[in-house]
Amino acid sequence: MAALEEVLDRIETAQALQLEANATSLDLLQAVYRNPALSLHVRMRAAAIALPHEHPKLSAQAQWHVDGSFAERLDKLLEKATVRSDRARLNGDGSKVIEHEPQSKPSGVRRI
Repeated sequence: MAALEEVLDRIETAQALQLEANATSLDLLQAVYRNPALSLHVRMRAAAIALPHEHPKLSAQAQWHVDGSFAERLDKLLEKATVRSDRARLNGDGSKVIEHEPQSKPSGVRRI
């Protein structure tokens, strides 16, 4: 008797998931998670797989107006960066920072 009920349940499930010939994979997933005859585990898995296709993720996008070519914009930005780096080399009182090379380690000393 239990085997008969199992077979009938399979037939009922197969009939409930009949899809049109042009159905997409998303249609199949939706039919699976909306079918109360299937186990909750199967329905939850189908819902989790379908989720990214039903609700898009929020994301940030940068937008800017293009003034001239990309090369012109890049040149302007590089100019601006060099001006800033030149300003960074000056102390707050306007005196220039002295740049130096670090001393090399004595050749006789070895690190372990």
